[in-house]
Amino acid sequence: MFPPIPHLAAALPWDEFRQRALPIVDGQRSAVLAVCQETWPLCFQMAVAPAPDLSAIFFATAEGSSKLEALRQARLCCLFFSTASNQEEDPQRAVTLACYGVAGPLGGGALEAARVQLCRRHPRLETFFSDPATVVLAMDMKAAVLTERFQQVAAAWRQEP
Repeated sequence: MFPPIPHLAAALPWDEFRQRALPIVDGQRSAVLAVCQETWPLCFQMAVAPAPDLSAIFFATAEGSSKLEALRQARLCCLFFSTASNQEEDPQRAVTLACYGVAGPLGGGALEAARVQLCRRHPRLETFFSDPATVVLAMDMKAAVLTERFQQVAAAWRQEP
């Protein structure tokens, strides 16, 4: 069972959330991966690609990396997206999206489908994604928090099919 996220704001139906979140995720090539190990959160910049239905977000790391070790220990993680560009207009225009879920390595057909998505989005990283020493993972999205204009906050929970 995925732990509950504290009630921060209005609940948003998943379909409405997806419609609002997809343009944000599609507009970003990277996200910050946060994993809590012992008492300190670890944060890493990651190249990402979403599943077409936003049920998962794909990313990759080298076998033996501290990211992979942290994920193997914790499995619960967050991918954080932001449209902020360090401009004066950010407080009125920037949107942040925190996607919470469980991450794990992929295999078989799911691995190949994720590699295709990652290579399509990041063609310069194709060699890395295809390397046998690279582990491709999916974060199965369970919940998300969408913040617009730094104060309009909505949370959404994905129901299992």
